[in-house]
Amino acid sequence: MRWLLLFLLVGCGTFPHIDFETKDSTLEIEVELAITSMEQTKGLMFRDGLAPDKGMLFVFDHEETRAFWMKNVKFPIDIIFMNANWEVVDIQQAEPCVEEPCEHYVSKHPTAYVLEVNEGFANKHGILEGHFGKFHP
Repeated sequence: MRWLLLFLLVGCGTFPHIDFETKDSTLEIEVELAITSMEQTKGLMFRDGLAPDKGMLFVFDHEETRAFWMKNVKFPIDIIFMNANWEVVDIQQAEPCVEEPCEHYVSKHPTAYVLEVNEGFANKHGILEGHFGKFHP
């Protein structure tokens, strides 16, 4: 149901984004949504990179421990795991998979949303566990 609401809101023609309150300011990250199973499976595969202020947001129907891998992803990323209240519950740095079996990056806590951004993004902008994101469709 959550994904349906987000999908309908995104259809309004605005660019969805997430805000994080950081030490110095509000950080706005424009996001591409990965809502369907097919979108989530593909993720950032086969891309050369992400723009500095952009990310991919994975939206799930319920909270559970999530595992991500980097098969066919060409660049390192930060994986920001958030619970149903948009609280950051884990941040991991993930490297491209160069040979199988690929490493799995498993959330430490149940997760409803996952934000993938360029490697070092969370540290650069001061995003920490316990911070809250705010989604704007």
